[in-house]
Amino acid sequence: AKQGIASGRITQSEAPRDLVTSVPLYAERGKSLMFVGRVFADGPETRFRLAVPAGTRKLTLDPYQTILRRVK
Repeated sequence: AKQGIASGRITQSEAPRDLVTSVPLYAERGKSLMFVGRVFADGPETRFRLAVPAGTRKLTLDPYQTILRRVK
């Protein structure tokens, strides 16, 4: 199967500077999501590059809200 490369950055705000978070990334292909890997985000900004399936149009961070939550 063909693959592509995706790159991006994850920013963490309102969090301790020493926080390290294992963030799951999913590729969006049409209406389906496919797990592609985890990025260990540390500090205010983490850049990443990873292989994704051909046809990936968008990456989604933690779509099932396993780690990212906003408390009001």
